[in-house]
Amino acid sequence: MEFYVVRELDVGGRRRYVVFKVEGKPQAVLRGGFKALCSRYSFEYLDELLPGAGACVGREHLGRFMDETEFVNTLRAWAERCSARVDSVIADRIVEFLAEPPSKALRFRSTSPAVVKGVFDVLVKLEPCAEAVYALLSDMYWFIVAFKDIFCIYDAILDMVVCSSYDPNKVDAEAVARLPREDKEFLKRAVKMLAENTHLHRHKLVKKALKAVNHIAFLLELLP
Repeated sequence: MEFYVVRELDVGGRRRYVVFKVEGKPQAVLRGGFKALCSRYSFEYLDELLPGAGACVGREHLGRFMDETEFVNTLRAWAERCSARVDSVIADRIVEFLAEPPSKALRFRSTSPAVVKGVFDVLVKLEPCAEAVYALLSDMYWFIVAFKDIFCIYDAILDMVVCSSYDPNKVDAEAVARLPREDKEFLKRAVKMLAENTHLHRHKLVKKALKAVNHIAFLLELLP
């Protein structure tokens, strides 16, 4: 069952109300900071989901699980109490969030490595969750997005990304073997891109990523 949790968190030095959408009742969503949560769960900023609603949020609304009916009723109450204007754009945004799977961000964590297509909007949204974003100077359309526990190598032209744990022991050889040929070729290019951009290798998170990338490269050499 899906639930909604409203938290007041520090987002890039600014206090914001964040609505997380989760499956079940994971206690971590009640305790973690923004960076620890935003790459794991679907979320929206309340001031973007329903502009003006923040003025009506009380302590009784924070840090608890609401099912969809209660959450929608709470949004309605906030809209009426705070005179928030709900036009067609806002209504569509709310409907889209209600329909969004709570595991949307987890596509990057489905396996290690995971190759995912059509991710630009998700990566843009997740940028505040990242520890760092590096541009690959050898190709201006490739980027490394480094999170606390995983890293992603993104190709803006193809709108494709490969994400992996930093830990080589968590790289799944069977997952690599099961990848379609097209995804294997993309994975090879991503590995090559990171290897070539030696100017980034001095960064701590890139050094960690290289350990996993070198192991993935080894696995790819073994595959037909």
